[in-house]
Amino acid sequence: MSITLKTEELNNICSKILFAVDSNGLSEITETLELVLNNNNLYLQVTNREYFIKIKLSTNIAEDFHATVNAELFLKLISKITTELVTMYISDNCLLITGNGKYKLPLVYDGTELLKLPEITIDNVTNSFSISGDVLDSIFTYNSKQLIGKVINNPVQSLYYVDNEGAITFTSGACVNKFELDEDVKLLLNSKLVKLFKLFKSDTVEFSIGQDKLSEELIQTKARFKTSDIELTAVLPTNEASIKKVPVKVIRDRAYKDYKYSVTINRVEMLQAINRLFIFSDKSSAIDRTYGVFTFEKNKVIISDMNSVNKEEIVYANESIISDEYKAVLDFTDIKSILDSSTGEFITFNFGDNQAIVCVKDNIYNIVPEIV
Repeated sequence: MSITLKTEELNNICSKILFAVDSNGLSEITETLELVLNNNNLYLQVTNREYFIKIKLSTNIAEDFHATVNAELFLKLISKITTELVTMYISDNCLLITGNGKYKLPLVYDGTELLKLPEITIDNVTNSFSISGDVLDSIFTYNSKQLIGKVINNPVQSLYYVDNEGAITFTSGACVNKFELDEDVKLLLNSKLVKLFKLFKSDTVEFSIGQDKLSEELIQTKARFKTSDIELTAVLPTNEASIKKVPVKVIRDRAYKDYKYSVTINRVEMLQAINRLFIFSDKSSAIDRTYGVFTFEKNKVIISDMNSVNKEEIVYANESIISDEYKAVLDFTDIKSILDSSTGEFITFNFGDNQAIVCVKDNIYNIVPEIV
């Protein structure tokens, strides 16, 4: 049998599933895309064994259809087809596609049977509630910045901590994303899973968590994120011992602390100034190559390189109570990353304890350690 779909609709779900393809070259399964049509719905499915995702396209086709092919070949081909309709059918152990021309993709087999991707299921659901897709997207957008290019001293620092009060990622500094969930949960998520959260933006997501017993000693925590057309199920690296390694209270106390000084600064002006001063950073030095000096005065901050040769001034957008100047050495890379990922005209800097500066924009608190 053959099925005919609108190219635009098929390409739309292909662009979504593309985010989930984890082609690591270690397993045929991770490089494979499964197409399943039943009950008038076409599902595109991929997995990396840590997560399983399927995205649904509603059709008016009552027939059943099943094909498993190389994900990269299929997705690249569909993205380049410009005809209004795409027709697919199976013949001689191949998926034949008709669009601008005629194309043949070999089916992927497991022995003599068509390969069926191993679905991740939750047998013992322990909690379920709704999460805003914007909350999930904010974890990807803001918390991820804390981990980019950072030295990881403990494996738990490569993970995202999430509970009913928000999300935390931490290295030398930390990002505290403040939000509320309806239930009390404590999760650790890896970066591959969080990357897929951008698929849920603006949606209401049905979240379920469960613990399936694999043996007398081993219990596996799993989570499902589901909307009307996307279902993502994952095995989580969550266990009590790992969760305890995240200094949640210490990090949140520092983020929400009532600091001696607080100034509001034009975000774009500061970003542009740092971009210019970054040119003079000592790329040959292994110690202070990206550091800068921030001198906070009564009405302005003076930003300079470590030698105070090149400098710029930015006037505050608010009145401060600073009487004597306050100097802090900060990593330009940290501040630039925060300003880049933020939106809006202004950002607030809280400081005064000679240990860290906290950059605040809406519900995002970035802790930047002062360099001693």
